[in-house]
Amino acid sequence: MGNVSRAQGTDLLDLLEEVGNSSSNVLVAHSHYPEIVTDLASRGVRSTDDPEAALEMVAVMSRFETRRQEILSEDHEVLTASRLSAMADDTHVASSSEARALLEKAGVRFPSEFAVIDEDEAALCWGKIGGPVALKIDADWMPHKTEHGGLILGLNTESDVRVAFERLRSIAQTLAPDGATTAFVVQEMIPPGIELICGGLRNPLFGPIISVGVGGVLTEIIQLRGLTLAPVSSAEARRLLCRLADGRLVQSVRGLDESQIEAVVEAIVGLGDLLSAHDDIAEIEVNPLIVTASGVVAVDALVSLASTG
Repeated sequence: MGNVSRAQGTDLLDLLEEVGNSSSNVLVAHSHYPEIVTDLASRGVRSTDDPEAALEMVAVMSRFETRRQEILSEDHEVLTASRLSAMADDTHVASSSEARALLEKAGVRFPSEFAVIDEDEAALCWGKIGGPVALKIDADWMPHKTEHGGLILGLNTESDVRVAFERLRSIAQTLAPDGATTAFVVQEMIPPGIELICGGLRNPLFGPIISVGVGGVLTEIIQLRGLTLAPVSSAEARRLLCRLADGRLVQSVRGLDESQIEAVVEAIVGLGDLLSAHDDIAEIEVNPLIVTASGVVAVDALVSLASTG
């Protein structure tokens, strides 16, 4: 890693290109001049105008190369599509309460919510929350609720809650597999804000990986996400967030302010630490993670755990 200036001319750039293409060592060039960074990038040389980013790049690439060499030296089975499918079958979806407990340990904040068994309990909990609520099905056989009508938002009256509960109960009776259990949850509605999706998975080759992207119901359509290896430093989490949507998420008038950026960074770091510390967690998905003026709140979360026995 070194600093490159205009005065050193094209000879040094040519040399960096040659070394970068021929050496097995990690090479990252740092320059305060954007045009040099662009020139080096066009030559295939990793470069940046941020010295902290340069150090982080070296660290991440070194970790990657170390893990790559470990993998190459190990005897392991070929990960065919059928084997990957079998690995996925060795997991089960955690209950809503299990997922919430795990994520709260990582510092993720959730809205107030109550598990209920009938419309009377649902109406009572609506009164306790004292404002608009959401009602949703909580069952491992319905990991994604929106697609199946398992989530109803913006219930403002007791009558709304009772009608919604009957509707969800009917959906559950129709869709639930034989012998499956179904729970229902009344949850405090969170004010509108910027919606993100944050999560991670345990890749069989690279280990725990964290992802951050634009969330909500359009996440599969928009598909704006960034990836990094876990655990994640605060600096790397910030860069991951700031790269989304070409930086518009943090630079536009309606984007995140500094306090909101810090709150999201803390959530990303917490998820990375959680995934790194718990080998039994196969996958985490928090969607949406709503960023409001008062902070960051996880409205829904999915955690897949490795099956035992």
